[in-house]
Amino acid sequence: NIARTFGEDTETYQFTDAVELIDIGLRLEDIEGLEREKVYYKKQKEPRKSAIKAGASKKEAEILVQNYDYNKAQWWGERVELNALTAPQLIAFIENKFEEHGVKKVVPEKKVLEKYYKAKHKANMVDNIVDALNQLFNPYIRKIEKEVAQIQKDIEIEAPQDLQEMVMERIEGTTINWTYAIANIANSKNADAVTQKRIEAMINPILEEIKEKFEA
Repeated sequence: NIARTFGEDTETYQFTDAVELIDIGLRLEDIEGLEREKVYYKKQKEPRKSAIKAGASKKEAEILVQNYDYNKAQWWGERVELNALTAPQLIAFIENKFEEHGVKKVVPEKKVLEKYYKAKHKANMVDNIVDALNQLFNPYIRKIEKEVAQIQKDIEIEAPQDLQEMVMERIEGTTINWTYAIANIANSKNADAVTQKRIEAMINPILEEIKEKFEA
């Protein structure tokens, strides 16, 4: 039914071109040994005819619609879902269907290939430059991270005496919470002079080392 809907005009969509639709769903010969599951049909009218109209063979329709359940007032049958296949079985099934219907890989025309090649080549150039810069700066970055970690370990942070009032002032009448307010307050506080000098003393020699490397 899904395949049929894709290939026919509907109230909401009408085709303007003739489209060849090939249904590669599971057929009777594909479900041997696979687990079936019970399915019920809500419509009172026997759905076997609609299954045949959608492309099912008579034998397939007899599996899909088997009998009427008077207790549930519904027709019932059996079906096999794609998830009854293992991943390797599903891949093999799709590949076999493609091969059966002559589906092949497509190579675009020369202009499209050349355009893609040029774009990819330029992207590779940028990637190579970024990789080279990463290799150059990574040792210095790791060195800075190590020094910063030591500063974080050594430094003593004192919270403002009026921190609670500052938080209340920032969240009152707004939709932000207290954690956002704390982050805002912490970001607005500059490092003390001693810490700032220590950071500068750590970074400046590394910057000089990088400068000398580039000049060389």
